[in-house]
Amino acid sequence: MISKHNAWCFALLAFTTIPATAQQRTIDLTGSPDQTIDKGFSAVSHGVQIGNGSFAFVDGMEVAIYVADFRGGQVQAVGRPGAGPNEYRRPSKAIADGKGGAIVPDAPLGRAFLLSATGEARGSGYMRQDIGGISPTAIHGIDPRGGVILFGRSPQQGADSLPIQRWDPGTHQLTTLAWWPMIRTTVGPSVKTRSGAVGRELSTPAIWPERTAWLVLSDGTIAIVRPDPYRVDFITEAGRAVRGPTTEYVPVKVTPGKRKQIRDQRGPMSDDQFPAMLPPFEGFDDVIGSEDDEVWVGRMRDAADSVPVYDIFDRAGAVVAHARLRPHTKVVGFGERWIYVARQSLDDDLWHLERYARR
Repeated sequence: MISKHNAWCFALLAFTTIPATAQQRTIDLTGSPDQTIDKGFSAVSHGVQIGNGSFAFVDGMEVAIYVADFRGGQVQAVGRPGAGPNEYRRPSKAIADGKGGAIVPDAPLGRAFLLSATGEARGSGYMRQDIGGISPTAIHGIDPRGGVILFGRSPQQGADSLPIQRWDPGTHQLTTLAWWPMIRTTVGPSVKTRSGAVGRELSTPAIWPERTAWLVLSDGTIAIVRPDPYRVDFITEAGRAVRGPTTEYVPVKVTPGKRKQIRDQRGPMSDDQFPAMLPPFEGFDDVIGSEDDEVWVGRMRDAADSVPVYDIFDRAGAVVAHARLRPHTKVVGFGERWIYVARQSLDDDLWHLERYARR
């Protein structure tokens, strides 16, 4: 929910509502991939296909930036851990830079690692001090004019939304475009990660709070994915707001099997800590934009359901397709002709990068 302080700002966007009329199709990713990278990874972030056709991504567990060339099945680590030129401390994910390359935000160093269209390190940019003192991990995308789309700080103590802003690299000015509803969190004690960085763990009162997610499309449009009611809204680069139609779905009940699955992952928990129903999506890395500006949303499912399913929204906010994947897989990126999928092996828990042709 948007705070009273922010509600008037959001209302000024004057949403236009588009009815859902598109015919739905099915994208079947349950078969064997066209190509697979043999090397296993401890983690695979969202990534981007760069100019030479390779796929750039981050292994956050091993603290490494990789470029995978499916044509030869080769994987190249780019840069190295450190604080000097072409080095990083804790890279998060690869984001398209609008020039065929990628930027990789790095919170501890307060900057982004820059990757060329040919997969080579090209220094650092998007420094924290340049983008209004905001961490580069707040960056969600780059618009066609080179503007950096990120989330900023709340202008009011205790507000329940954060501003989605555009940072102009020419003027260094921040402009608020929309608002991102947040959920209440509590800050835990300091913890040390495998990379040596010290941080604090954030937790929420509910196991599955209804998170709102957002991403940036290729023309600078912001897509805001809302859980209740379940829909996708859009804010164009010109500031026009489009409210997507409500998407009907059958809520998934939290069964004893689901509670057991979570207890196996997180440890003992009482039944009253679980909600009765799951939200439509979790709101972390299950929301991703395709190369043709469709919004893919991975749906929450019961423990007995092993098939990942994505709802695919068009630019009007209508569900035009569903994608079905093999068990233990997730979509991590797109290319002009490709869908990139990460699959976790049950033998060693490592993730393998796969590529499917768009058909």
